[in-house]
Amino acid sequence: MDAASRLGTAESTLIPPSGSPARPSGLQGLVTHYQEEPLQNPQWFEFWKYNFCIRENVSFGTLGVFSAVLAHLLNVIVFLRTGWIVGEAGILYSLLISLCLWTFAAITVLSAYGILMRSGRQTCQDVYQILQVTLGTRAAASIGVIYSFTHAASSALQVLGMGELLVGVSLDMLDNVWAIRVTAVCCLIVLTWLNVFGIKWIIRAQYVIVIILSLGVGDFFVGSLYQEIPEYGVERPSAEIFKENLYVQYDNWHGFWKNLGLYFPSVAGVLVGFNIARDLRDPQRSIPKGTFAAMLCGMSVHIMFILMLGACVLRSYLVEHPHITIRMAALHVFIIIAVSISAGAVGMGAIFNASRVLARVAKDTSIRGVKQLDWMWDRFQTPVFSILVVFLTSLLFVLIGHINFLAPIITTSHLMTFSAINYAYFALSTTYKLQVKRDYKATTEWLQQGLREGRIASPDSRHQSPKFPRSPEQHETMSHSSSVTSERSHLLGSGSAGHTPKEALLPPLIVASQVLSKPGDTLLRFHNRWVALAASVIMIVIAFLIQWESALSAISTLGLIYISVSYLTPRPTAGIVEFRPVDWIVSKFTGETYNDLETETLQTVSTAGAPEESRFIRSLGSPHLPTSSSAPFLSG
Repeated sequence: MDAASRLGTAESTLIPPSGSPARPSGLQGLVTHYQEEPLQNPQWFEFWKYNFCIRENVSFGTLGVFSAVLAHLLNVIVFLRTGWIVGEAGILYSLLISLCLWTFAAITVLSAYGILMRSGRQTCQDVYQILQVTLGTRAAASIGVIYSFTHAASSALQVLGMGELLVGVSLDMLDNVWAIRVTAVCCLIVLTWLNVFGIKWIIRAQYVIVIILSLGVGDFFVGSLYQEIPEYGVERPSAEIFKENLYVQYDNWHGFWKNLGLYFPSVAGVLVGFNIARDLRDPQRSIPKGTFAAMLCGMSVHIMFILMLGACVLRSYLVEHPHITIRMAALHVFIIIAVSISAGAVGMGAIFNASRVLARVAKDTSIRGVKQLDWMWDRFQTPVFSILVVFLTSLLFVLIGHINFLAPIITTSHLMTFSAINYAYFALSTTYKLQVKRDYKATTEWLQQGLREGRIASPDSRHQSPKFPRSPEQHETMSHSSSVTSERSHLLGSGSAGHTPKEALLPPLIVASQVLSKPGDTLLRFHNRWVALAASVIMIVIAFLIQWESALSAISTLGLIYISVSYLTPRPTAGIVEFRPVDWIVSKFTGETYNDLETETLQTVSTAGAPEESRFIRSLGSPHLPTSSSAPFLSG
């Protein structure tokens, strides 16, 4: 195999296509299914099962991501706690809290999308695999356990919200805590039972859920425009009420960070699009478009809720009646159904994701006593033991907590996960730059050695050669492959041509880097690795400001699991990240060179023809090499 073939094979192996072909659906899907597997006995099934995606996998596009993410952004926190936040913090602080949350969410989505695009792997089909590909099994398993714990608490929060809605609002028994908890336990049992028998149908029903949520939101806005409910302090939109609710009331205020911790679960579902990547036709295109479209709609709804509640309800009633949003609806039925459906869908999705991640951690670590969590019920392909563990964890949270108690715990754990994703993108980007410097130095040294030994032609002999009487017009019209072939034959044909194999003349490190360069035509052009690093640090600090006990417990758990996996896992896989933060920080303070990748400052090639040969080498096999002759360390 010649050098060009080797390079083409390496690039095709590391750089995946932009999308994968989707299996046809409908009648064509049935024909394809039985044409591909003609020897198996046909198993016929009802028309409605196929068309509603229960039997067969169907690939979705941008609209599928949009509906799934939006369904998680309009959850019980938005409907049942926005009024309480406005009453506590005022309109201005509520808008500031919302702006902070959406900023954190946008940065994290960009970081996760950057890992998906630049890792060069098709296996990044959920958040856990994104972390595993970049940071390795040990870090991914540690964060995966926290991630599962967070989703178990999220499912408890959703069913408590459903219980508060059904008991507190519908039956006017908001003070009866145990009635709410018993209702929540019953809902949790139903959601767990549905998870055991498979919930693909609810994942595919996101379109219906979004329609129901839209009706519920419309029910609230229509009612808030004309209704007056004196017993709940609800009036028509008024400038006086808006001015009264504009600023924070410091007498009973719990603090900015406490309010932020309570409201954060409303944006915690922004990464849902990455968890359904395996069901998408083209994840690299659908995830960013669908996610940011859903975030824009969700942010608009959040802001409108804050403004309408601040303009229509007296402050004292906002604090005393956190479910005032339900009371303000025009028909009530639509918003009650919307909140119930949202809580059920998000709760089932939380149990689903938590159990799958827990099963993956058990499978990847292979720790004795934990491996059983990976056991699957073949009939429904569900990890029963993992679902049972998640159910027991959620049940514990339901029995000991309430929404205001669980929300800060969920927030701190989610902030740890978001921080890990942002750090993973920073480490991935830094690894790419270190690899570029390594490849650049290897190519430069090879060129210098080749020029000294006569294996590479000098520019003077090239311009004097009669083989290349090429005019600028002819050079522009030549194809890329013919140009590369002619320059390759000239550069490598000088000196020892005809005696030395051409493969031996190639530099030793001309291969595509594991980490790909940042695509310039995507949303990543608005993102930077230093922004990701700053967001990662800020999120950890905010987690401690919200509830230092939960943050300290999360970090301690991360450390213990990391050490346990390191010692108990037979062969933990390493990620593609080669960046080591401790060595990097030490090098910044001591001025020494950071590890074996970042060598001493590279010197430019002194020979006059080196830039031309460097361009030739880049065209052959190292597309990430820079165009400048100085040591590269590009932005992003």
